[in-house]
Amino acid sequence: MFNSSLTYELGVLKKHAWKMLLTVPPTSSAYTEARRLLRLLSHCKDIADALVPYNSIIREFTNGSIFRY
Repeated sequence: MFNSSLTYELGVLKKHAWKMLLTVPPTSSAYTEARRLLRLLSHCKDIADALVPYNSIIREFTNGSIFRY
C-alpha cells in the first residue's frame, strides 16, 4: 500500500460527498458513519477542483483527470 494522500484532499472531496452523506436516512446502517463524516468535513474549507493539478490522483474521484483507461 502506498499512501498518496495530500492535505488538501478533504477540502476537494467535501463538496462532492456532502450532499450524498446528507441523503443517508436514519434507518440506514450507514447513518452513524455518514454523520461522523459530516462532522469531520464540517472542519474543512471547500477547495475548488480548478486548483487541483490535472494529473492528481484525486481527479479520478472528482473530474477532469488526464488519465484515460
